[in-house]
Amino acid sequence: MDMKVYAEFKTLPNGQEFRRKTLIQIGSSTKLIGSAILINPGSAEPIRDINQDADTVKKFYLDNHNIDISDVDLAHWKLFKADHTMLRLIKIFNGSYISRETELEGIIQLFNCSYYKEQSLNKARDKLLTRQDCIFDEHELLSNAPVYFGWGDEGKYGVVNNIAEEIFKNYDLSLTPIYSEEFLENTFYHPTYINRSYNSNAKTQNLLNNFYEALHRI
Repeated sequence: MDMKVYAEFKTLPNGQEFRRKTLIQIGSSTKLIGSAILINPGSAEPIRDINQDADTVKKFYLDNHNIDISDVDLAHWKLFKADHTMLRLIKIFNGSYISRETELEGIIQLFNCSYYKEQSLNKARDKLLTRQDCIFDEHELLSNAPVYFGWGDEGKYGVVNNIAEEIFKNYDLSLTPIYSEEFLENTFYHPTYINRSYNSNAKTQNLLNNFYEALHRI
């Protein structure tokens, strides 16, 4: 699979790292496939500056969101190595987990409730809410395609609950009509749990089928 990952990336003097907007490109198209919102960035690491790929990022935002990203803003973008969560997310979007695999071509937007980068959620919990400028605020980028909400119990009941509820409240559910308007009635399984439970949990299978059909408009 031909795939590239681009993301805004910031390192503070104290070594803390933040990964904001993330684009997972499959193939060469810059068409928006859909979006996902998880908890916080994990193990994916930057490889290099985006260099010649800057035009891809600029074209994506201009074509899909009518946003012209400046060269100054692009200076904060890096090419990343995909982590396990990203690869599992692709399997949610392409139907692999439910034996309905469809070839994808385009870009999946990946967001997180908090952009503090830490692979261990236990280590991250006390830092997820410490910087208000590193909390999800991209509501306008969710206005034209289905969204997979995968923030798990941390979003449903835990440390990022307030952020998750605010995102959900501001989202147009008609774009992904698989979700109930009542926040707590929904299943928000993280891709890691999906990977563990897709063969054994009927709720997981139901969620995957419903999201696949909403995404592919079946």
